[in-house]
Amino acid sequence: MTTEDRLRDAFRADAETIQSGTIRPAPAAPEAARRGSELGADRPPGGLHLPAGLRRARGASRPRLPRPGRVRGLRPAGGDAGWARSRPAVAALAAATAVAAIAVAATVAGGSGGSRSGALSVLGAPTPPAPRYLVGTVQLGHARGLGIFNAQTGKRTGVVRPPARGMSFLTVAATAPGRFIAAAVHSSPHNCSSTRLYRLTLTSRGKLARLAPLPGGRVSGTLTSLGASAGGRVIAYAANHCNGRPGWLGVIRPVTGQSRQWPLRSEGLLDLTLTPDGRTVYFLNTQVLEGDGSIRAMSTSAPAGPMTRRARIVLPAGSASGSGGSIALAGHGRILLACQEIQDTAVLTAYRAATGGELAVLHTWPHVDVSPCTLTAAASGGYLLISDIGTHLWRMQLGSGGTRQLPIATDAVDQVAW
Repeated sequence: MTTEDRLRDAFRADAETIQSGTIRPAPAAPEAARRGSELGADRPPGGLHLPAGLRRARGASRPRLPRPGRVRGLRPAGGDAGWARSRPAVAALAAATAVAAIAVAATVAGGSGGSRSGALSVLGAPTPPAPRYLVGTVQLGHARGLGIFNAQTGKRTGVVRPPARGMSFLTVAATAPGRFIAAAVHSSPHNCSSTRLYRLTLTSRGKLARLAPLPGGRVSGTLTSLGASAGGRVIAYAANHCNGRPGWLGVIRPVTGQSRQWPLRSEGLLDLTLTPDGRTVYFLNTQVLEGDGSIRAMSTSAPAGPMTRRARIVLPAGSASGSGGSIALAGHGRILLACQEIQDTAVLTAYRAATGGELAVLHTWPHVDVSPCTLTAAASGGYLLISDIGTHLWRMQLGSGGTRQLPIATDAVDQVAW
């Protein structure tokens, strides 16, 4: 009997302990997403990224490996060999799908007794205006640059080319409307990478105003995720060493030049997101990179030591959002948003960031063709971008719960920040 067979039998036995009568039926989905069957096609090569989870073609018997150039992390150093080391985690995730589906059904039904669909009224304060422009990676020949898009019309207003020959942009994080931190990688002939961080500023018309190196922003490794606090006072990143050795979580404070690192047992983390004051970083300790699948939080001033000893678990592995998906923060860091796609339905849920207690199921999108949905919170607060659930990006106003599809195709831009 193979390892996958044993895992499947174990999960089946665990699922059989749940009585069907104890699970209330899920509410009707409030809105259907457009089905983007063309998303199953591979994008042109050239991206160095690894997504915030696994993408799955409709009808596939198990999750397929991510498409090049897709989402909130980077491809592990070492190319195909790096992916080979991640395959046991892929098999485990595939075997866990049945149990995860039950967990999502319970979440949608309000298993805690307090869930509801719709607006996130606990945000309280009036919603600020949504950012006018968003930035994301785009393919430019053999390298990846940054595209600037009007968030209302979908028109591309500008392009930022890599700062030097042999470099490609990996990802970007917003610090304020029109202000970003961008990461660019330079690959050596020996397949080892170094990453450089830059400050990126836009004009009021959505053009590049300035691109300048971030003080202390040189990383001797390949990033898997990037996050920034309000104003860019604290920058957090996860990276791995060459040849896929265990990576580290790092924090940079550009104003003071201080930095610190915490070693990982895995090759990296995904979905780093900081509270606006920069005091706490949340992240997914993804199984794709040999983590435990939990969603964790850690003080950016934590003493030296292994990440697993310094970071607390907010949502454990095996929860509706803990084994994959994407996360973001809202409500000045008080609310954790998590999106997970199970059995062709994407579920967006809000939790208390401090305790992991469930607040509300905000939205469901049925009939999605790739997974998981990817969340990007607006730097100004109050808004959320959701991608990888159809042919176009979606925008949600968290205070009202209103959603609408943006005129920006999912395949036109990647690694979005606004």
